[in-house]
Amino acid sequence: MSAVLLDTNVFSYVLKRHPIASLYDKHLDGRQQTLCFAVVAELLQGARVRNWGAGMIAQLEESLRTVTIIPYDVGVCRVWASLCDAKNIDGSARVFGNNDRWIAACAMHHGVPLISHNRKHFTGIPGLTLVSEAPPL
Repeated sequence: MSAVLLDTNVFSYVLKRHPIASLYDKHLDGRQQTLCFAVVAELLQGARVRNWGAGMIAQLEESLRTVTIIPYDVGVCRVWASLCDAKNIDGSARVFGNNDRWIAACAMHHGVPLISHNRKHFTGIPGLTLVSEAPPL
């Protein structure tokens, strides 16, 4: 079974059974779903900020047990560091958040496609296979 790495938004859509989740069914069916450690941190922080109750947090943690969580390691850190020098297509310095950089680095280091509904955060990163059903930029 081949793996895919889910961005925070896609995992959230699936978790909440949001209508957008159905756009990704064809990309998830029969695939091993993985999350980057930074996605897990974003999910937990989002629950805290939104003052989720114990029941919702338990549901989130149960859902996290159904996926593989990719930890950081030296290889992921090397890719992350190389992305600090990433450029846009026009040659300008690429600006993106540290968590997005960690997510991209995990996907690239492990050679798995990243499934994200935030196309603009990840488009044009050399070596990253991005799958997105978001409208084109």
